[in-house]
Amino acid sequence: MRAKTVSKKTNKLSLDEYRQKLSDEVPSFKAALDEEESYKAACKEVRNELRLLRKALHIKQDEIAEFLGVTQPNVSHFEKGEGDIGFLSIFRYAAALGMRPEITFVPKSSAYGMPATIGAVTRAMEGLSSYRMNKAVESFVSSTLESTAIPKDKQKSPEEAMSLSLSKMHTFLDAQFRLASLLSTAATQNVSIGIAEAMSKLPTPDTKEKDNKQHAAT
Repeated sequence: MRAKTVSKKTNKLSLDEYRQKLSDEVPSFKAALDEEESYKAACKEVRNELRLLRKALHIKQDEIAEFLGVTQPNVSHFEKGEGDIGFLSIFRYAAALGMRPEITFVPKSSAYGMPATIGAVTRAMEGLSSYRMNKAVESFVSSTLESTAIPKDKQKSPEEAMSLSLSKMHTFLDAQFRLASLLSTAATQNVSIGIAEAMSKLPTPDTKEKDNKQHAAT
């Protein structure tokens, strides 16, 4: 008589189900997962903003593809894709639009509930703004001096002189635009600093609870 073999079924969880299970069981995992999702959402918003800029400039995806040396479906996937976008991709796409991105750093929302953290973040942002402004002014002054310098070699042909003059003018204009861009970024950064400073002075739920307990004790 042959013994019957009983097959034991195993319930395998999908990746999403396993993530949900870990999120329910481990609060720190859920917090990390939520943070990662916020990063992905920010990347997606950058993609959308680049798409909106392209449309506002009436530039077709085919034109972007030609500039970048890729295919039109690649550009479409870039605009509608998910996940990490990559800084090089952002700069290359912006260049295709005739633009240059400037990055502004602001405190993340959770930092507002931690006075020590928001204070440190605010000071770091102030330092970055000063650094950027100094670099912009240095670049502007250097380009201005270079564009007004008299060449030592005066035997250049008219064509060479014209080419050199145009090159210097482009360098000077680039420095001007760079300075204007950084001034705009610094202004945005300063607004963020002001908001951060104001928010850091607001009572947090912890401080409210302590105040209520002290008030009740008295």
